[in-house]
Amino acid sequence: MLLLITNCRKFLEIFRKYGIVFKMENVKKFCVDSSRFGKIFYEEQDILFFPRGIPAFEENRSWVLVGDNTSLSVSSYFNGRTIAGEKSGAVFYFGDSTATRISEGEAGATITGTQDVRQFAGKIFLEKNTSTTSQTITTSGDHKVQYGTINSGNGLGVVISNDTASLSSLTSGDNFFIDGELYKMTSSRRLRNADNTQLFKDTVNGSLSISEIIDDDNWRTIYTISNASITANAAALGNLLQSNGESAIIIDSSGDTTYGTITRTSTGYSLTKSTVDASLAAISVLQNSTPVTLSSDFAKVQINAGTGSTMTTFQANTIDSTNKSFVVDYSDSRGVEVGGASYISLGSGTINVSSADQTVRAGNYNINGLSFADSKTNN
Repeated sequence: MLLLITNCRKFLEIFRKYGIVFKMENVKKFCVDSSRFGKIFYEEQDILFFPRGIPAFEENRSWVLVGDNTSLSVSSYFNGRTIAGEKSGAVFYFGDSTATRISEGEAGATITGTQDVRQFAGKIFLEKNTSTTSQTITTSGDHKVQYGTINSGNGLGVVISNDTASLSSLTSGDNFFIDGELYKMTSSRRLRNADNTQLFKDTVNGSLSISEIIDDDNWRTIYTISNASITANAAALGNLLQSNGESAIIIDSSGDTTYGTITRTSTGYSLTKSTVDASLAAISVLQNSTPVTLSSDFAKVQINAGTGSTMTTFQANTIDSTNKSFVVDYSDSRGVEVGGASYISLGSGTINVSSADQTVRAGNYNINGLSFADSKTNN
């Protein structure tokens, strides 16, 4: 009997050709006192029998595997041979290694010393924060994943389940390549493309499928603003949002802070905000007869409607609880109307009270119960 000294006891089918099954339960039944590794304990069920031996040791058919239960070093002989990890469920092969180290556990497998990995199942972490190699994992669908800068705990994880490939362990500051295209994670957990012109439509909570990432329909144009203030009119948005239903994510010039999403509608524009978006300081509605619908997330944000001497500033403090939105409509002829807000604080200018249930606070006065045609000017 020979002892195969390795650093792994829990790999399954590491060498498919020879049918090796790593198994070691640490049951102290037999003992071999080796000159190099000291006493090695094993029991009968730990003995692995290979009818044809293994490469370079064809005459030796009985083996015991010992080690630290986490990693294995293999030579270039195993390039192109399928390997599977029992704990991680990772199934893969590598194709360009002279000496490869494989580590695995419940969280996933890590393969170092090779730049070319073909993955079929389970979870594999790309090498983390290294500039000496450019490891590529080829996934189902022949998509190629490479790291850029990975800041998360173990590195960027590539997961394949039911032939669907996903990226996991994504965190702020990570960046990576898919099929040569660079993607970056912002501090607000949004994916951004390489030239900073588009953001992924949703925030990323740790994992995302590759098919979702590369789907153009899941990306939104970026509308860059400064001082947390947005102007919602055709002059600012016409080239960005040319058709009904098109939307842009509002972001600051640093590229890391998002404020919401603005969408072109059949009548004007709609502004919404997610839980991770920052708060806007001001919203300007300058377009004549182009209503802007705002979600209730923008209650108590300063609204500037109109231009020059016709400028009106106000806050919509209480929003309709059913629709959870309000509409700001500015017209040169009608002035400013605010629908869906039951209580408004007027800072300056003129607001037309849109319903009998609407109250406008102007200076020290509450104005309510007026007809649609009536207005109140705060001087």
